[in-house]
Amino acid sequence: MHWSIRRAIVCVACTALLTMTSGGYAGDKRECTTEEEMGADNQLTTIAEDDEKSKELIEQHLPFGQHISRHTAQGKPTNEQLLVQGGYVIFHDGDLRTALWTAHRLTRTDVIGGECKKRVECFRADKRLPENQAAREEDYDEPIFDQGHMTSDRDLRDDLTEQVNSYVMSNMSPQYAGFNRGIWGKLEKLGRVWAKKYKTIYVTSGALFDFNRKDARDKDDAAARVGTRSQTARVAIPSHYYKVFLRSVGERWSTIAFLLNHDNSTGSGGRKTMRQRLEDAIKSLAWIEKRSELIFHPDLDRSHVDESLNGIGWDFTNRRDKDESECES
Repeated sequence: MHWSIRRAIVCVACTALLTMTSGGYAGDKRECTTEEEMGADNQLTTIAEDDEKSKELIEQHLPFGQHISRHTAQGKPTNEQLLVQGGYVIFHDGDLRTALWTAHRLTRTDVIGGECKKRVECFRADKRLPENQAAREEDYDEPIFDQGHMTSDRDLRDDLTEQVNSYVMSNMSPQYAGFNRGIWGKLEKLGRVWAKKYKTIYVTSGALFDFNRKDARDKDDAAARVGTRSQTARVAIPSHYYKVFLRSVGERWSTIAFLLNHDNSTGSGGRKTMRQRLEDAIKSLAWIEKRSELIFHPDLDRSHVDESLNGIGWDFTNRRDKDESECES
């Protein structure tokens, strides 16, 4: 479908949606100060210049090794690189100008420490990237897409600097508003529920580019791009998003993965509950690895891993993390 026609169709639903308020969009937020932004940028620079610190943080968030990109391993020219922050890591594609995946360790302490703290927005280009590979705020100057977090700022609110650094544009991905504030947000909340229940989980959030539905990653130059009011089209639009969760169970490990179609639906999937929609989205690691050209947790012995393909072993009961509205005195 031609971009201008698709934009006209989507905007009808989008106009009403953008007036909605939901967790993180409700008014209990502020902009970062100049000092906070400078301090957060200084942390990024300091980590980038410290190999030992970078290694320590990678091991913290990816204890079984950095996910392997088969695209990179095959020796093809690539502008993919790992960016390390205090609260998470990003695997960024400079040609797509967005993250292929992010990964972070999320603990009960992180979640409880971040409850009832404000959203502190600080959208800005990532100064660690060359200008021709870095997304800018103006790349999202259009009415359809949210600047969607790959690693959620809600997961990092226990540390202000880490939260501010969740707003670098390298952690943003163009997400339809209905998707970002709907099923993606619900899955983010479920992750926080699991972190509180299971004490520690490891979360990988990723994007797939498979618009031709050939069950393989599209070529970068074939990806759809965000059209802006200034007619730029630089940031690639994913066809799907996924999340992979990993936790320890005694001496074994348990994992569950979800693959979500990226569309602007705001409904509940017919008569299905959100839990049913998420359970329908469960996929095997192998399924996602094939289409993303990745190998997750390469040093993890999968003979010691219990992979849930039906939700068993992961609590889907109707709980939620504490929303801002519940924090009012």
